[in-house]
Amino acid sequence: MTVPYALSLLVGGVQGNLVEVCFKVVSLFVAPLFVLFLMAIFVPWATCFGTIIGAVDSVAVAIGIAFFHFLSLDFLWIMPGSLIAGAAIGMIASLIPMPKKSK
Repeated sequence: MTVPYALSLLVGGVQGNLVEVCFKVVSLFVAPLFVLFLMAIFVPWATCFGTIIGAVDSVAVAIGIAFFHFLSLDFLWIMPGSLIAGAAIGMIASLIPMPKKSK
């Protein structure tokens, strides 16, 4: 019961408004998750390596846009920017030939 009260004391230190902060946090998870589903369902040449690289790239772009104002983009561009970047890098990384593991 005391945790919500303790968190309410910290709200004054949050930069920006509540909608912007919530959108930034949600966008850090939604776009990379959609990249995973996009690669699995719609990209026939997707590999495990390419999908992981795309998801990591999507998280990096989302963090860059949200907290470092990458390319001077507004917070509303977090989700489309990270989705496009993650899908593109994931598709390109899936085309890289990987050596087969021998048993």
